[in-house]
Amino acid sequence: MSTRSEFRRSLAIFYAAACVVGLIIYRKALEGTFFSDDRFLVVGLGHSYDLSADFLLQAFDLFGALQHEMMVYAPLYLLTSRIEWALFGEDTLAYHVVNVLVHAANATLIAALIHQQGIARNWAYVGGAFFLVHPANVEAVAWISQLRSILALACGLAALLLVRTRPLVATVFFASALLFKISAVMVLPIALGLYWCQWRKRETPRLSISWFVVWAVTFCICAYPAFDSTSLSRGPEFEGSLDLFRNAIANASRYVLMAGTSAGLSGYHLPPPVRSWWNTWWLASIPVVVLIGWRIARGLVRGHPEAAWWLGAGTAFVMVSQVFPFYYPLADRYLYFMLPGALIAVLLWKSELEGALVDRVRVSNDTVARLDQGLRIASALLIVFFAYHSSQRAWLWENDGRRLTVESANKYPAGSIGHYVRASIEFERGNVDAALHELEALLHGGWYRVLDLFATPGIAPHLNDPRVVSKRRQVAGLIIEDYERAGTRTQHQKRALASARFYLGDYDTAIADLEQALRDGGPYRDEILGDLEMVRKARREGMRANAAP
Repeated sequence: MSTRSEFRRSLAIFYAAACVVGLIIYRKALEGTFFSDDRFLVVGLGHSYDLSADFLLQAFDLFGALQHEMMVYAPLYLLTSRIEWALFGEDTLAYHVVNVLVHAANATLIAALIHQQGIARNWAYVGGAFFLVHPANVEAVAWISQLRSILALACGLAALLLVRTRPLVATVFFASALLFKISAVMVLPIALGLYWCQWRKRETPRLSISWFVVWAVTFCICAYPAFDSTSLSRGPEFEGSLDLFRNAIANASRYVLMAGTSAGLSGYHLPPPVRSWWNTWWLASIPVVVLIGWRIARGLVRGHPEAAWWLGAGTAFVMVSQVFPFYYPLADRYLYFMLPGALIAVLLWKSELEGALVDRVRVSNDTVARLDQGLRIASALLIVFFAYHSSQRAWLWENDGRRLTVESANKYPAGSIGHYVRASIEFERGNVDAALHELEALLHGGWYRVLDLFATPGIAPHLNDPRVVSKRRQVAGLIIEDYERAGTRTQHQKRALASARFYLGDYDTAIADLEQALRDGGPYRDEILGDLEMVRKARREGMRANAAP
């Protein structure tokens, strides 16, 4: 049996083992229900759209309502989600199992890529196992609708494996990756970096540069709708470009800490904006950025492939670094696209250091082998710890997201979710002043979309309190101002605008907005019909009250 065939067979065994280990780690999340984005991207699509040519046209429409609803262009995920619904319906177990199996495939692809870079097979499997069990990946794997991230990475990794030998097939995989999620663009600088390293070493690249032009054009086409759809994706307010730069860089040290130790993970990260040049996270990020920048520059000059993988990790970071501010500036799932590049870069750096110990420091090969064995043992222990930590974090996904909300409120008490949770609690306790104080802090942070708070059971006894009425009208006014500034394009946005008008007593305009949302079509038809019934009933009751003597 050839070495290549033997490695492929061992990869198949690794994948089978990864599937089993993954299902064990995520066993507590396998019964998790649909929540948050799942309600639109899975349940809403399933109830509102048939698998038809019309749905395909809407899914691939660059500027259609579905893309604006998602605020990204991801037609292949929309199609995949609709196929899953046709197969599984409301059986959430099946969705979770699919996520785990694809995640195990990604770990296997990473192992194959590590070995393709000339790294020993043992370390290839260590790297694959590290990615498989990393606790930061729990969010991407346990959240049903994050299948788009997992499949995007799978296609991107496949493109990198095939880019030298089958460029046309690799291009199809790269385009598919972007059509699942734009974050897969991190594959492009990796491929370009590897091409550069071949050219720098005066090797004959097996791939024409024209293929990269095709990749770049594909990215531009897929990326434009994402920028066109972010008008309602507000983020923190920054005073200027330097303030924005400092905030963008500050998260680098957070991600390094999460990647290396799994410390700092959380559901719904909401760190406060970095307002000072003496902020600890900002200061800690400076050496991180300098070190990685040095490794990239050094690698590009010497034609070492390590640079390419750092470029990929850096690109994945830039995509979520808040250069274009949006809510949730930090997230565990963002590491899903940074880890592969960083992991392979570190392993290539390790190989270079071992060579330097032998060639320059004159350390014996036996000593280096013992050091390598010690590192493998330490890595195995870290992998075991990560597997345990991941299984504990999977528990957070066992229900409909309430545990994640509580975790976020506890870890970020000054964040919007912390204020929201405390406002709900204070209303239930009857402490209206304290609840309104929390709500005011929430609005001060720029989080206006809190009208659902006024529909919770705990606030019901206080709905007629003049202070609550005044605050509700303020929130509704801010939402209307926000939507009128940016415009409403989707069914969900028009429904939210109608809800705000309802709370201001503008029943006629609310009904007009809801009827227009119905005509536009979309996944919220049943909810809008219920809203229409409620608003019309309120209008009739108001008219009767005004007509009474």
